[in-house]
Amino acid sequence: MRVRFPPGMQRQFVECTKNRSGLTWKEFRRRLKIGTHVAYRYEVCSLPLRVFKKAMQLSQMSSRQARKFQYRIERERLETIIDVRKDKMTSELVGICLGDGHLSPYIMMVFGDKSDDTTYLLDHVLPIIKKTIGMTPRLNTNRPSENFLVVYSKQAAEALHRIGLPYGDKIANRARIPEWILERRSFIISCLRGLFDTDGCIYGFKRKPPLRGSKAIVSYEFGEGSLLANNIYVALRRLGYSPRMMPHRNECRLAVNKDIARFMNDIKPANAKHHRNFQRWYGPVV
Repeated sequence: MRVRFPPGMQRQFVECTKNRSGLTWKEFRRRLKIGTHVAYRYEVCSLPLRVFKKAMQLSQMSSRQARKFQYRIERERLETIIDVRKDKMTSELVGICLGDGHLSPYIMMVFGDKSDDTTYLLDHVLPIIKKTIGMTPRLNTNRPSENFLVVYSKQAAEALHRIGLPYGDKIANRARIPEWILERRSFIISCLRGLFDTDGCIYGFKRKPPLRGSKAIVSYEFGEGSLLANNIYVALRRLGYSPRMMPHRNECRLAVNKDIARFMNDIKPANAKHHRNFQRWYGPVV
């Protein structure tokens, strides 16, 4: 069962119950048993009846007081089972989700910086999601520094979970590149593109005298405890690159000029910011 509100009312309900409870947002979410990425406050999706009742309980809000939010209770809509094909496009979507995505049993999100990633989300990620799972995600712009695409569908989330994406916290749940991707070269390339576009970067520095010019680095860096840097090291080795692991930063990087030029030519990042940074930093010794 789901609880649905008129536009704007769900946010008011969530904020009102949180304030009445006297809890911090972190403790309020913990008591409701919802993750930090679940955006009920931003009206990305309706409230499960369980969450609605628990919020009323924590805030000591009566049914009469809750009626001012004009809610209604509906049965969940039945959806057909979604069968996601294991192909290059799905491999790229897996990489995108492993990078800046979030999956829960009812929702899939892909996040991006407002200034750098919005065009990439709309022009590249949205069509991939639409073609892969047959649903058009919604762009949410309510957060101050980031936008995100969101699909609310239990069946879509289950389909992506079945092919290897974990629910919830990616570090705690040991997220990794699925084996079926590592078995085929074209799938590896697509997955690395998705991961690089969302969670990778090209940075550089000026060479020290007597050398002149700039030096580019292709980098995949993750939080402490993530398995993805080691996964990417294995994937790049299978493609014939010479990656280096930087354990103190949990970073996998390419630092050899020929590897970096080949990476840009073979992986073909879809996020324009990487091409700008490549042009800025890549260059021969002069």
